[in-house]
Formats: sequence, C-alpha cells, structure tokens
Amino acid sequence: MRSPSREVSRLLVWLALYVAAGVLGRLTIIDGHALSLVWPAAGVGALWLATSTRRRLPVDLAVLGAAVFGVNAATGAPPALATVFVATNLLQAALFVLVVRRLRPDLHSFGGTRTPGNLADLGAITGSAALACLVAAGLGHVGLGLLDQDLGWMSFSVWWGRNLAGILTVGVLGLLVLARADDVAGRRPPSRRTTVDAVALTAMSVALVLLVFGRVEAPPVGFLLLFATVLAGVRLGPVGVVLHGLGTGGAAIAFTLAGRGPFAGVLDLAERALYAQVFVSMTVLTGLVLAFSRAERNRALADLRALQAETADRAQLFGAVLEHMREGVVVTDADGEFLLRNPAGRVLLGEADGDSTRVQDPAFYDLRHADGRPVLDDERPFRLAVQGHQVLADYLLRPRDGREPLVLEVAASPLPPADPADPQRRAIITYRDVTALRHDRDALAAFSGVVAHDLKRPLTVINGWSEALAEEFRDGAVAPEDGLRMLDRVSGAALQMGRFIDDLLSYTVVRDAPVQQVDVDLSRAADEAATAFRERENRPQVYVQTGLHALADPVMVRQILDNLIGNATKYVAPGVRPRVQVRGREDVDWTVLTVTDNGIGIPAEQREQVFETFHRAHGDAYRGTGLGLAIVRRAVERCGGTVSVRENPGGGSVFEVRLPAAPLTEVVEAPREPGRWSAPTPTG
Repeated sequence: MRSPSREVSRLLVWLALYVAAGVLGRLTIIDGHALSLVWPAAGVGALWLATSTRRRLPVDLAVLGAAVFGVNAATGAPPALATVFVATNLLQAALFVLVVRRLRPDLHSFGGTRTPGNLADLGAITGSAALACLVAAGLGHVGLGLLDQDLGWMSFSVWWGRNLAGILTVGVLGLLVLARADDVAGRRPPSRRTTVDAVALTAMSVALVLLVFGRVEAPPVGFLLLFATVLAGVRLGPVGVVLHGLGTGGAAIAFTLAGRGPFAGVLDLAERALYAQVFVSMTVLTGLVLAFSRAERNRALADLRALQAETADRAQLFGAVLEHMREGVVVTDADGEFLLRNPAGRVLLGEADGDSTRVQDPAFYDLRHADGRPVLDDERPFRLAVQGHQVLADYLLRPRDGREPLVLEVAASPLPPADPADPQRRAIITYRDVTALRHDRDALAAFSGVVAHDLKRPLTVINGWSEALAEEFRDGAVAPEDGLRMLDRVSGAALQMGRFIDDLLSYTVVRDAPVQQVDVDLSRAADEAATAFRERENRPQVYVQTGLHALADPVMVRQILDNLIGNATKYVAPGVRPRVQVRGREDVDWTVLTVTDNGIGIPAEQREQVFETFHRAHGDAYRGTGLGLAIVRRAVERCGGTVSVRENPGGGSVFEVRLPAAPLTEVVEAPREPGRWSAPTPTG
C-alpha cells in the first residue's frame, strides 16, 4: 500500500499535467466563447482515469472534475459552461477507460501489463476513443443547447474531433511511455541507425511543414507531409510515430491559428478547425498503423524463423532416428512409389542405394506367405494398406544380395492425407528381421513339448510302481526281492528325471551365463571329469594327455568335457569296455582338443543333427535327454570355438573341439602315467 505522501504526489502530478494541457487547449479557442481548436487535456484525463484503481477512483474523479472546472473558469468560460465541460470530460474519460478495459483487459494501464503493439490494440483504442468522444460531444451539445448556445452540427463535429485528436495524440503517447517505463527488461536504448533516422526525419518534416504551412497562400503540396508520415511509420517505433504526429499536427495547428497554410483559407471557423483536427488524427493514425503493421510483420517473421529452426531440428532428429533404426521404414503412394525410405530397409532387402524407386513385384524379392505360398500382386502389404486395411503378418523373403531367406514381420497401415481435400492415398510399411525370433519361438515350442514328454515318462513310472508297491503292502504279502525291485524302478525313474533337470539347468547356464576368458588347464579338467566315470559298472578306461591349455570359461569347459566323456562311456555296444582318449595339439591360434571313443558311432547323416536340442541318434535304445551334445556346442561357441564329430577308423567317434589358445601355451607330453596318459590303443 502506498504512503499518503506518494498518493498526494501522484494527484499533484496528474493535476499539473491536466491544467497545463487544459490551458494549452483553451488558448486555441477560435470562435470567441466555446470551441477550442485542440483539446490535449482529453488525452491526459483519459490516461489519468486509466491508471486509477477502484480505491482511488472517487478521489481521482473529484480532483479531475475540479481541474476541468478551474481551467475553463480561469480561461473565461462562464460557470454554467464550465459545469457542462466538467460533465462531458468526466463522462468521456470514464467511458473510454471502461470500453478499453472490456476489449483489451491485458493492456498496460487498463488492468494488464502488455504494451500496445498490434493493429487490434490500435483499433480497440481508436474505436473506444471515437465512441467516448461522440457520447461526450452529444452530451455537451445538449448542455450548450440548454444554455441557449446553438452550435450546429459542424461545431458538434469539431467538439468530437478535437477530443478524439487529444486522446489519439497525448493519450496514446502517455500510454506508450508508461508501458515502456515499466518494461525494464524489454527496454533497449535506441540504436545508432534509429537515432540517425529520427534526426533526418525531423529535419525533413520541419522543411515540409514550412513548405506546406509557411505562407499565407500555400500551394497545394500538402500531400508531401504524407511521405514524412509514411517514413515515420516504417522507420520509427510507436512512440516516435506519435511524437512525429504530435509535432507535425501541433505545427499545423499553430500555423492555422496564425492564418497560414492550406487550412487558413477556409472561411468557416468550425470547418477550418475540423480540417486541422482531421489532419492531426490521420497523421498519428497513419503512422501508428504502419508502425504496428511493421511490428506484427517482424513478430511474424521471428515466429516463422523460430518455427523453421524448430522444424529443421525436428527434421534432422527424424532423419537421424530413421538413419539408425534397425527396422525398415517405407512410405509409398498408391502406385508404390517411395516417398520415404530408410537405409535399414534397403539393407534388410539386400538392395544397394538407388536400386529402385518403387515397390517391386513379389517375384523380385521371392516374397512368400509364412506357409510358403507366393504373394500375389494384390496381396502386397502396401496395396492392402492404401485400400484402408491394417496388415501385420510374417513373410518369407530372399534378399537380393544372396543371403539366406529371411522371415520378415511386416506391418502396414494407411496414412491419413495431409490435406483432407487431397485424394492421394499413402501407406506406411515397417518390417524387421524376425528369423531368429521365429526360430527361437519354434524351438521353444518344441522344447516345451519334449520337456513335458520326458518329464511325464519317469513320473508315470514313479506313479505306477508306487501304486503297485502300495497295493502289495495293503495285501500284506510283499517279498523283499519284489519290493526292492519295485523301489529300484522308482529310484531309476527319479534319477532319470533328476538327470534331465540337471541337463536343462546346464543348458540354461551355458546359454545365458556370462563368459570368462581365462587360461584353463584342460588336462586337469578332463582328469577330474574322467574320475566320475571310472567307477561305472563297465569300468571305462580314460586316458588324458597332460599339458593341455586353452583360453576359455572354466565352468563351460567342465560342461564340455563332462558330456563328451560321459557320452563316450555310455554309448558302447553291450559287453564292450569303454576306452576314451583325450588328446590335444596347437594349431596356430587354436588349441585342438580331440575326444576319441570306441563306442557305437554316429550315422553320417546325423553327425550335424546330434548337436541340436533333444536329438537322439539312437532313439530309445540308450537312455538320454538329447541335451548333452547341444550343451557341448553351445558352450564351445560361447567360448569362441567350434565342435565337430567324425568317424573313428578303429570304430566309434572322434569329437574335435577347437578353442582359442591360451597365451604362451606349450603342449608338453609328460612321462606316461597309468590312468593319466598313454599312447593310442586299439579300440573295439
């Protein structure tokens, strides 16, 4: 809340401004008793009430009314006439402020903080001023009529015009100055170019005013001042424009009062005043229209540049996203012409840059449905999409660069037209390589089926023999040997299930576990694995060459050797004692490990399939889960190596595992030790 002293200071400032403007206006009286040529006090009064508040308004109205009465009474107006002027000035100022606040409540001094800066603001101010001045002039006309002073319609027009000119010059100038004073952040000192323009324009305007108004009988060259007004509008800001109009109009009024210029030749005083007022108002309005239009244009250009920069940034971002997407993205028209296409799309199809500019026939890509049927022309995804259909399906495709056929997941959708009036139909197609995903999905389905089958079989055995054993117990006649035989069946099925679960866990470990790359002693790992199998019923002979090393993961190496040695000791003909040899050699950057057995061998046509999950080369003749060699291949590949199998000339199989050689690995053949290393022995 402001202090009383500041409130009093505010009132005194406004009072002084109004008195000065009112005295200046009364000095321009041209008919000897009522009408002045200009009335700048109208602008001061309007601005005074515009800056008022609801709490201040009663005091402001009272002081303003007193000022109007005092100025008119002091300059010779009778009390009754001064009272009429009080009523018209208060009504005019209050109505102007009320209408502007309703039309533009965000403007500075009218309830907001925004500086007037566009043609809509200028229109609201001008229209409000014209309406308020018209109502006030009508009230004044009625008041003067009651005082037996019939002014006529021309004098009515002069009254309206002088007040309108006062608001459009003094009022608008004050509004712009107050808004600029409060806008500290947006205030910038005038540039050197603006200063030069203002000085040059002032000099030119002075010369033109002297040329147009300097003589008693002025030549008809008043149109030259229009040039100066236009220059002010396109080179100066709104404040400069109003100052230019105020200076030019003030000079025109002064010369007219002195009987010089084109307006002085008009014999009727009221008509002369009206011409002068129209000149002042039009000079200010023309300059403001140009200045505000230029400001709007500059703001529009700035917004356009910002929008262009934002659009360019978004386009660059969109291009970068498309460039780095792994999925193919294509936008086509109804004829299949490419409107947009990213590099990943070309790579997936095996096409080089510029190979084609449109979607080719299905035969070009050997495009087929997931069931192998060729895709017909009207079944192409983009064709369906431009017809309004949504497509999401798998297709088989043979890339143009000769790669293996791919499974592509294709999604196609119609694009809405950018312009509703544009009948052009477009489609967006995205596609990605899902070959591995579909393979894994199919493998998972097969995996689930095998797991369910292989777990259910031992459970069936356990349940069946458990029920049989329970029934024997209920009958009370269970021979020890029968009970033990039944329990052996139950235990065997449970062990089989346990081994199957262990193999599943092992396969999961070698598939997903992080891989270490360390120097692994293969000989020691093989000997530890062999120890677990030497106690089997068939008493296998396992020989391990010493000094073998590789760069691999210790856990996965143990899985490799456990499964290879375990299979070699299990898959032998009846009555044959298993013999297994684990040997190795260095081959450039690789350690080549061979596991040779004297087993039943693997048919040639199945030597690749045995490494697949759940594949059993010998069916149910030998118990197994079908995961052992799948675990071996997965573990070897994750260690960075390869595994293969071939026939052992002496009977059986030879598994060859290639693993990265450990740094400075040296294969040393130690002296022969029973059960540790021996030369190859005949197998059979």
